[in-house]
Amino acid sequence: MPISIREALQEAALRLQSVSHIPLREARWLLADILGQSEAWLHDHAADMLPTQAQLRFNEWVARRAIGYPLPYILGKWSFYWWDFSVNEHVLIPRPETEQLVERAYQWALQQSPLKNLRIVDVGTGSGVIALSLAKLLPQAAVFGVDVSYPALQVACLNAQQLAITNCRFIQGDLLSSFGLERPLDLVVANLPYIPSDDLKTLDVARYEPRTALDGGVDGLEYIRQLLEQLPTRLAQSGVCMLEIGAEQGKIFRRWSDHPYFIFDVQQDLVGRDRFVIVKFK
Repeated sequence: MPISIREALQEAALRLQSVSHIPLREARWLLADILGQSEAWLHDHAADMLPTQAQLRFNEWVARRAIGYPLPYILGKWSFYWWDFSVNEHVLIPRPETEQLVERAYQWALQQSPLKNLRIVDVGTGSGVIALSLAKLLPQAAVFGVDVSYPALQVACLNAQQLAITNCRFIQGDLLSSFGLERPLDLVVANLPYIPSDDLKTLDVARYEPRTALDGGVDGLEYIRQLLEQLPTRLAQSGVCMLEIGAEQGKIFRRWSDHPYFIFDVQQDLVGRDRFVIVKFK
């Protein structure tokens, strides 16, 4: 039975109430994408009848979202920093906290001279949002994104193509093992898996997002420790490594004051939770 855009949105919002705190907004995002229009257009044409094919596709998307399937995966894209990035089930969904990591890295880079010589690596790049955002912000720098997952790197390469970025290269590899010792890195940025394995059993994020991008081992720091072991021979003496961590992990880094190589500066996100660690040589 044909229905108007307003009716379709109202019905969808009711179905999404159990999985979203902004059900009507999500319904508008879905329908706007299907119709190739803006949310403002939906408002102005709320009384228009929804084409049959669009209605069928909208119902299908709403049904998937109503069982908890992530909205970004349905849309196939998500906004991060200033840009839209393609995403799918092979990569994590970009989150606002990671935008703060990019901002920290960008502000550090602006203080370096000359910018054109900076070598930046995003470890565990996934969809490439960190690497590509920094490449956009710092066109003079040489940026690399590394990941063990080939399907994830395919998404990252697609994003680079869509954003017309030419100063970022993606490499399949394990942490920093692909980088030799002859050319030190100025900036290493990493949003590695940091959720303790047991915690994943009760987290919704593990239902659909790739476990390999979430599971950080017993205490969540397995891959971060491995990265720290590789850093001394690959990071420039004046360089910096910036990590995103879980809110309960800052206290661990504060206890590592006797580390043989590094000092760790634990910093908070916008709501005051431990979220980032700035790593520098002693």
